[in-house]
Amino acid sequence: MASAPNARSAGPENEDHIIEVHDVWKTYSMGDQEVHALRGVSLDVIRGEYLSIMGPSGSGKTTLFNMVGALDRPSRGTVVVNAIEMGSLSQAQIAYLRCHNIGYIFQSFNLIPVMTALENVALPMVFSGMKKSEYEDKAAHKLTQVGLGERLKHNPYELSGGQQQRVAIARAIANDPDLVLADEPTGNLDLKTGQEIIELLQRLQSDSGVTIVTNTHDHKMLVASDRVVDLRDGQVELVRRRDEIDIQEGRIEGLDIEELSN
Repeated sequence: MASAPNARSAGPENEDHIIEVHDVWKTYSMGDQEVHALRGVSLDVIRGEYLSIMGPSGSGKTTLFNMVGALDRPSRGTVVVNAIEMGSLSQAQIAYLRCHNIGYIFQSFNLIPVMTALENVALPMVFSGMKKSEYEDKAAHKLTQVGLGERLKHNPYELSGGQQQRVAIARAIANDPDLVLADEPTGNLDLKTGQEIIELLQRLQSDSGVTIVTNTHDHKMLVASDRVVDLRDGQVELVRRRDEIDIQEGRIEGLDIEELSN
């Protein structure tokens, strides 16, 4: 197993920042043309907050999300997570970081169909080297924490979409990460179930202090978010605290909800 990557020194100015994105550019080559998915994005995420990244399709939010999760590397600039510069890590170190410090929640759940809910949640614990006697009890506790204590032995096809997403959330927090990255966590759910998932994420953040960063089109996420980042054309257009956002029917303080959802 790879050793934990070394953290860079964190000064007083960034001691409360779990994520620091500084002047990040991402450029893709398409034939003779260059496409700038991100254009000089800078953003700090405060430890323990619930932050939502929003913007229309093509705004760069998925690209930024992938940079933070070390699923991609910047063409220029730096991404620092937990005082570790992600661009300096080997693949083995990135794998270690993902297993121990970052939890992922995906729109399509990404559960293994032949495994039970308990086995799906236990998988990150197995990868981290935990003993069976420990990970089975802990996985059961995580499922109970998300309201699925009676569904431990059910396979994904025996669960509703909302229940599958709860399993995915339990798996994301299996190794007690500092950071949870949720990619469109309500995208495949109906309104009621989506609201339940948002409330669950908010409760987990409040109870455990975990930092949650969501990439979302769902304007219901605004109610749970401490801050909302709006991306446009690969750049940060707005960063607002929840108490600065006036949510009215169909509009968010000058922003068209329908436009954000495209």
